[in-house]
Amino acid sequence: MKKRLLSIIFSICFMIGCVTASSLIPPGTTFSSSGAQKWSFAGVWNTTYGQVSFQQTGNTVVGSGSYNFQGTVTGNRLQASYQGNTENGTVVFHISDDGRYLRGNWTSNLGAGKWYAARIGNSVAVGAEPEGDYMLPPPPPPPVFSNTNQQTWSFTGLWNSTYGSISFQQTGNSVYGTGKYTFSGTIYGNKLQASYHGRGENGTVVFHISDDGKHLQGHWTSNYGSGNWNATLQGNPISMRPAAPRISKFSPQAQTIIVKSPAVGTNTRQTDKPDQDITENISDGSDINFGRYFALVIGNNNYQHLPVLQTAQNDAAILGRILKDNYGFNVTIINDATRSDILGMLEKFRKTLTSKDNLLIYYAGHGWLDEDGDEGYWLPVDATSDSMVDWVSNSSITTTLKAIQAKHVLIISDSCYSGKLARGVHIKPRTSDYLSRMASKRARSVLSSGGLEPVADSGGAGNHSVFASSLISTLKENRQILDGTSLFSKIRRPVMLNSDQTPEYADIRKAGHGGGEFLFIRVK
Repeated sequence: MKKRLLSIIFSICFMIGCVTASSLIPPGTTFSSSGAQKWSFAGVWNTTYGQVSFQQTGNTVVGSGSYNFQGTVTGNRLQASYQGNTENGTVVFHISDDGRYLRGNWTSNLGAGKWYAARIGNSVAVGAEPEGDYMLPPPPPPPVFSNTNQQTWSFTGLWNSTYGSISFQQTGNSVYGTGKYTFSGTIYGNKLQASYHGRGENGTVVFHISDDGKHLQGHWTSNYGSGNWNATLQGNPISMRPAAPRISKFSPQAQTIIVKSPAVGTNTRQTDKPDQDITENISDGSDINFGRYFALVIGNNNYQHLPVLQTAQNDAAILGRILKDNYGFNVTIINDATRSDILGMLEKFRKTLTSKDNLLIYYAGHGWLDEDGDEGYWLPVDATSDSMVDWVSNSSITTTLKAIQAKHVLIISDSCYSGKLARGVHIKPRTSDYLSRMASKRARSVLSSGGLEPVADSGGAGNHSVFASSLISTLKENRQILDGTSLFSKIRRPVMLNSDQTPEYADIRKAGHGGGEFLFIRVK
């Protein structure tokens, strides 16, 4: 880690120039070693470690800005203690003979080094005050790190750390992270114990999350040595306390789907209540040609550069068997799919499917949300954390689905942040001709295991994810024509009760949805 840090520092210095004595203090500046004080330390200073404002009263100096200071002046020297978020130390500053520069040495819990400063404005004589209000606001109080076995804040989020940005995803007590390094670890109370690797380094780190959920304080050990590793959260922390189901920020309406009752017309009910009469007065479909059914089932477990998953391939295998045996699908299963595998199969469907066909795409694997680019991604098995070149974007999937001729397409996505594909939707009244109307209209829909949130890789029965377990159970037990909305209503509540994720069902944005529904026709 020390070698890596030195390399980073040298690179930055080469590109932009470091804040050193030569950049703050001009050549020829003199510092007398003794004598009575001529110039006051009062004023605002640009320093090696941020802007500082000093106020001098007699021989006493207090300061604020990047740190809080308190010290005493002796001759042309200021000896002070200082305090920051995670640092406590002492510094001795010498003021230059012209009163415009400071040269100092610091010692703290983080080490020791040089500290230089250049005054903003004119020199101030002893006993005088700088013009205007020159005191800077103090730094925020240091974060508090309590020892507790109860986790209050999630580690999920983007963190600015000592060694670059880190993006953590927490699912249950497990955390994996990407950035300059790949992390995999476990939560114990308010601590994360993780292994990390990358750039020729393999090590372990223990992070302690602050009481406000905005800071990490850690210590690393690796083949390069050991040291401190701290981080600050970008954005707001995520509470681990029970909360209402999350709503996709991209949805124009709440995701609770309302179904109008055909008998009453104006009464409504939520789909997460028992679905007892959803097929009342609806045709049995015996007079409808539903077309051929195809399924692409993807299960990615053995990631080459990201944490390995445990249940994706088992989920894919069991689901594929049910679709083939019970519903008559022509099933293609791909384990550990690359970007080329996924896009290649979609291209094949684009060339071969007709307007009478139906296509189901199931994906179980890692997913990612690029907040800056407002884009969601599936991560193929060979994806790396530091390059998007092998990722599969939602927009590329949407574009392909719009071009595929199949009348009905349903994506079932069991991955983190899969809700990015969706938009809000309300369900049409279910009259007696409901099946014929849904079968005749084009459909592009997505059933996702969660919204814009991490989802669990395990927790379901039979070595399945929570979402896949509910999906498989529902399809096994079904004995009638099942549409996408009914499937969603049957699996939503079990998933919510057994995990911290909320499934969503909606039209796929900009993919050519025409008001139809994907229909599962039981054949066995």
